[in-house]
Amino acid sequence: MKKPIRFARSARVLSMALLLVLAACAPTAEAPGDDETAPAPAGKVYGTQPALSEPIAIADLLATPEEFVGKTVQIKGTAIHVCKHSGKRLQLAQQDADVKIMVDFSEAGLEFPAETLNHMILAEGTLIRRDLGAAPKEEDHEHADPEEGGESGEACAAEEAGADETRHVYVIAGTGALDLDLAG
Repeated sequence: MKKPIRFARSARVLSMALLLVLAACAPTAEAPGDDETAPAPAGKVYGTQPALSEPIAIADLLATPEEFVGKTVQIKGTAIHVCKHSGKRLQLAQQDADVKIMVDFSEAGLEFPAETLNHMILAEGTLIRRDLGAAPKEEDHEHADPEEGGESGEACAAEEAGADETRHVYVIAGTGALDLDLAG
């Protein structure tokens, strides 16, 4: 009768060992933030799915644009303009429509329908600086008569901006976008 007791003990010890091994191999729940990636936002993808983890505010991008020239950036804003001729350029704005930037998708060959207007867009691409040339000089433009609503004083706004300075704008050469207002 002693043999069955030994067998029962051995079976119990073996079962416990197997349970411990299985428990050690089971996946564990990680604390939030431990190598946990947030799910990609849903929407209709144009071109390459935006891959950066978080968009930069348009105002922050434009506050120090030289920091980002030549780098991949991601922005989120409302499409306040869609190019009617080709659909390859979008102007995106934050809540304040005065803070806006053009995203040009010509190189990527992407076209956006007119219905994209007023949609929330997540766009990604490389920030580039386009030089527009020198600001107008005194001889390059006329001043309107102050009595007819023109500028008065010694210098007009163009001259005060620095006639010898090169003017430039910042544009994102878009590679992909996500229309957050449309289902994918």
